[in-house]
Amino acid sequence: DLTLAAPSLGLVDPNSNVNVTINLANRLDVDVQFNATPFGYTSLIFDESSTLVQAGPESTSTTLITATTTNFGYTKVIFNLKDFNTPVEPHPVLLIAGGLVSNVTVSTEDEDEGYFIRIRLLRNNLDARMISSAIIQYDNGTGEDTIPLENYGDSYGMLFGPFTTNATTITYMINVTDILGNVFSIEGVINEGAPVPPTVDIWPSILIGGGLVAVLVVALVFAKRRK
Repeated sequence: DLTLAAPSLGLVDPNSNVNVTINLANRLDVDVQFNATPFGYTSLIFDESSTLVQAGPESTSTTLITATTTNFGYTKVIFNLKDFNTPVEPHPVLLIAGGLVSNVTVSTEDEDEGYFIRIRLLRNNLDARMISSAIIQYDNGTGEDTIPLENYGDSYGMLFGPFTTNATTITYMINVTDILGNVFSIEGVINEGAPVPPTVDIWPSILIGGGLVAVLVVALVFAKRRK
């Protein structure tokens, strides 16, 4: 019997080197080897077109396959496993791994009633079917709130405002869930103008992706949906 697994890539930086992992558990009494060929991948550039995966009799192995992330998007890869040296080749065999490039941009937009802050999580059109939901958690001064991010086509985003002073501080958390059930959490702080006021813990710790994450939000924030 053979057991194969490709763990999630998790949250990765843009334009950086990552290792895609293939774990093989071989419970046979013979050596097993095969080739793993990536195809159907997004937001990743692979150094090699194919990689040899092998494990000795009744043993386990971990194979690292090097890739480079692009500037944005969901990092999906499907491996075609072929050329097994076993008498009966299980074919076709597909193995999928996914992750998310953490690339959030912030911009300000001036209008008559004040200025707005737009936050975007960059994405591409190829990853649309892999993402189940993208939400942002924040507080508007009256209590906890969770709002789905708008799909701008090239990003998921939200517009905050209007603000009439230069003393705006927003601490946010974006949670992206893929169709495999993986949850990716991105935290950040937006400071516009004046020094950051003292933070106040207004939310209890919440369980996200198997770990406790304390979410802090400061100042009066209004969410306005606009393109």
